[in-house]
Amino acid sequence: MPIATQEALVTRTSSKRKATTRRSQTPRNRRSVIPTDQIDTPQRRRAILLAAAQLFAAHGYNGVSIRDIARRAKVPTTLCSYYFGRKSELFTALFLHSPDHIEKRRKELEALADDGSLEELVRLWIGPILAMRSNDEEAPFAILFARASWDSSAEAKEAVKRFYDPIAFAVLLALTRLLPNRSSTDLAWGYEWALGAFLMHLANDRVESVSRGRVASADVGSKTENLIRFICAGLRSIPSSS
Repeated sequence: MPIATQEALVTRTSSKRKATTRRSQTPRNRRSVIPTDQIDTPQRRRAILLAAAQLFAAHGYNGVSIRDIARRAKVPTTLCSYYFGRKSELFTALFLHSPDHIEKRRKELEALADDGSLEELVRLWIGPILAMRSNDEEAPFAILFARASWDSSAEAKEAVKRFYDPIAFAVLLALTRLLPNRSSTDLAWGYEWALGAFLMHLANDRVESVSRGRVASADVGSKTENLIRFICAGLRSIPSSS
């Protein structure tokens, strides 16, 4: 082989090796590459969470895209991915937005003394979320927490299992102490009926039409004590199994 040809072959081989080395040194785990000036303030992260909560609550998990969320939040699509990763990760982040409303409630429910009242139990269970619903800044998250319960997507079902089931088990455990002589199956049904009333009160606006406009669905917080009495009356009506 002529010397010139050999030199050209060596040069091409060396260039390929350098290119391969550069590629192997490039980080593979970066979520996105966006201008530095677009990663600026916590307000943008909050805007993404708020937009996601509003859209998921209104349209369900499968009815919303990352592009939809970015458009509502008025941020670049790449910023959503930078902060939260995939859509499923952003969905999960919404339930971690206010962890006290999940973990703190669970611990308080589990710690409810044997001499506590049924009203105390129900207040611990539903009060914090209804307080969120009455706050304009937090209301979309409270509505999402309710509507995730009837979202058929795998992601919503996983969120319910991860974040809601521990609360449900804590409530049921307390009910067995506060309402003795009721069967566990009847108490499970009672919990489901109480949950239905709670979720509809939290996230459904039909009360506006059935009241012919005399009631605003945003006023749910002012009716918390009424709802507690309603739920307690229903639970106490469960017949004794003995």
